[in-house]
Amino acid sequence: MSIRAAHHRAPTAQMTTAHPFGGPGHSYRGGMPMGIYVPSNEDWYFDAFQEKAEGIVPSLNGLVLGGKGVGKSTGFKEIAARLATIGAGHGLMRIAINDHKSEGEKSEYAKLGEFLGCDVYDIATRSVNIFEPRLELGELNTLEMAIMLCEHVAKAPLIGSPFDALKIAVSRMMATEPTLWSIQTLMKFGLSLTPDDIDAYYTGLHDRMRGQIAERITRYAESGADRAQVEGLEMSLAAIYDRSDNVSHQEIVQSGEHIASLLGTLMEGKYGRMLGGGDSLYDMLNQMAIIKDWRGVSKEAVSLMRAIDHRLEINAIERGLHNLYPNLELDDEDHQSMEDLAYARAKALKSKISRSVRKLSLSGSHRFSDYRKGGIGSELWSYGQSILDDMGFFLIGTQPNKKEYLDELQDRLNISDLDRRLLPDLPPRIFGLKLGETEPLTYVRFIPTPIELGLIQTESANEDMVNRPGLDRSKYERVARETGFALKAGGSSHV
Repeated sequence: MSIRAAHHRAPTAQMTTAHPFGGPGHSYRGGMPMGIYVPSNEDWYFDAFQEKAEGIVPSLNGLVLGGKGVGKSTGFKEIAARLATIGAGHGLMRIAINDHKSEGEKSEYAKLGEFLGCDVYDIATRSVNIFEPRLELGELNTLEMAIMLCEHVAKAPLIGSPFDALKIAVSRMMATEPTLWSIQTLMKFGLSLTPDDIDAYYTGLHDRMRGQIAERITRYAESGADRAQVEGLEMSLAAIYDRSDNVSHQEIVQSGEHIASLLGTLMEGKYGRMLGGGDSLYDMLNQMAIIKDWRGVSKEAVSLMRAIDHRLEINAIERGLHNLYPNLELDDEDHQSMEDLAYARAKALKSKISRSVRKLSLSGSHRFSDYRKGGIGSELWSYGQSILDDMGFFLIGTQPNKKEYLDELQDRLNISDLDRRLLPDLPPRIFGLKLGETEPLTYVRFIPTPIELGLIQTESANEDMVNRPGLDRSKYERVARETGFALKAGGSSHV
């Protein structure tokens, strides 16, 4: 005999798991088993690579939405563990995990990293040379990297003669032996510009960038950019390529000292150790499986170093360096740097360009607005909107019951009025799954294997395993005080 509650008695959150509100599943049923469709209990299979090949999702960029405790990390870890170990529709995959938070004594993704055989790179203790020759930076990407460094220090766009001076200093550096390329070398050339260097730039690096700019615009357009986005890219690249008006050779030479000063400020400050060049970026990016541990790095430093990371990946994609970008990347905190213009610009460009290669990117956030900073129509806002537009699929956990937010969710994902009403009441670890534009929203639940349980447990997951549905924690504490027994997920233990 078993004790069973009446079928009609359950809190709202539990009733949603039993009420037949979900569809039968999606049109494509291949891939890796991940869990079940709710409530049909049919097996749920997922493989974004195959679904992209079938035309179901427009890109391999995915976003997991939901607040703390809804199971975002569980979903991230299960998808990564299964796709990475089996290969799914891609085969052998390069893996990169960005780890930002602690979970007990270790980082949040440490157990998953151990399972996947990841090498751990503690960013806070590394010192790298972003112009390392083995990274094979092209002229355009080298110049953009240098611009980003100077603007980060100046807190303002480079224009006029300082902009020209930096371009010519980069030209001089790239004309030297590649093993000498570094921020320090760039500073040295900024201090020693001559009129002859200016003429050499316009017959050298300037001309070589023309082809790289054309290739980027073509790739960008073929990756789903609309006409306005392509025109915006063309304008920004024209600003890099074109000669400044009414700027004399002497003004450019004098501005070289200003460029050297900006780079000197960067190297003398908190970034001096991080950008000093003692460790190899190539060796890190060339690993088959890595965890980039960002703990202990300041928010501002994370923004700059992540922007550098994005720029290096853009270069690797554009130059066909398949060993320097991952096929599977996890990052459930990438929205935290969206207030930084250089980061947002690099992230938006990478999001678009990476659609042209076989790379699955999983991001996580609480809400859409985490990506859109600044006022509506601002440059920051437009970069965030572009990133959201590039998403090919969404996993939507419990949502706040706020009209303006649900309005956008319904409009962007084209979900029904019923789905809109249900999303604020979803139980933990049940997600609305939206694939592309034509597939209906359906509901899924991740089902971890016994091995995976040891990989995905987080503080909130452990709480859910201890707490029974429909009862809050205080009731368990009262039972423990009164009876001397604490209820556990699988039974009870004496306290």
